[in-house]
Amino acid sequence: MRISQLHKVIALAPKESKLVAARGLHQVRRQIGSAAVSNWGQTVGTLGAGDFASVLGRALQQVNEMQIEADKQARDIATGRCENIHEAILAIEKAQLALQLTIATINRAVEAYKEIHRLQI
Repeated sequence: MRISQLHKVIALAPKESKLVAARGLHQVRRQIGSAAVSNWGQTVGTLGAGDFASVLGRALQQVNEMQIEADKQARDIATGRCENIHEAILAIEKAQLALQLTIATINRAVEAYKEIHRLQI
């Protein structure tokens, strides 16, 4: 979920939730920012042994599960069924950062492949 979508969801939330969300969004971003990179390394480390394809597949599955949970939390915020707005926004931000990190990792892998392909033997 993109930040612009999150702001739209917050706009639909009850008034008291909006105040908490507006104050907490910046704080949540700061808390998650540095932890996301270290957590990614721990996540990949806990995926277990196996060939590269299976490790990558499990990592992508975890990112997908985070996205699904973030969508559920966003729906709960929009419908007013969210009991803890802080945890909901935290889940949404974690999913967004995990997706950004995944995209950056894929881009770096593609760049490395292209560089290897350009090498002359």
